[in-house]
Order: sequence, then structure tokens, then C-alpha cells
Amino acid sequence: MRTYSTAFREFSDWEVRHLPLQVPEVAENVTVRTQVVFPEAAPVEVLYRMYRQGERWMVYDVKIEGISLVTNYRSSFSMEIRKGGMDRLIQRIGDLNRSRIAQAGM
Repeated sequence: MRTYSTAFREFSDWEVRHLPLQVPEVAENVTVRTQVVFPEAAPVEVLYRMYRQGERWMVYDVKIEGISLVTNYRSSFSMEIRKGGMDRLIQRIGDLNRSRIAQAGM
């Protein structure tokens, strides 16, 4: 996610198009379709997979050009768990987040 957000910050002239969506009142899951449009380039499809939690909609996966962040991280996380266990994975994610926050000067 950080890689994509960094790329989007580097472009000054882009827009996000929200494609039409009809959600039945009883729906518990939806996919919100968007396109990120850059000048003189093909639009990038970004899908947000969401579920209803009470009155709010929560994103549980983002697919960029057909690549699911959940699937991608699941394979990365499983390798880390095999190498050092769940505690090591949680520690590593925390370390990475703290490092990136420090680099951003927050």
C-alpha cells in the first residue's frame, strides 16, 4: 500500500473515478470499483472489497490491477510465520511500522 501511495504522491495531475455501484439494503459485502486516471496513460483499476459492520462499511481487501493485497500479504506472512512464528511476525510488522513513521518524521 505504501508503494502505491508513494507513487500517487509523485504525480500531481491524477484523479480517482468512482464507477457506478448499486448496493441492496440487505447486502453484507460489496466491491467498490474505481479507476485512477493519469494524464496520457491507461486508467488503473482499483477495487475495494468491503463488508458491512453495523452501519459502517469496512474495507478488507484492495485489488490493484487484479492483484489482491490480502493474497499478496498472506503469502508473505506465511513465510515469516514459518521462519519465526506468529510472535516474530507481529514484532516485525511493528518494527517496520515504527521505522516508516520515524522516516516520515511523524
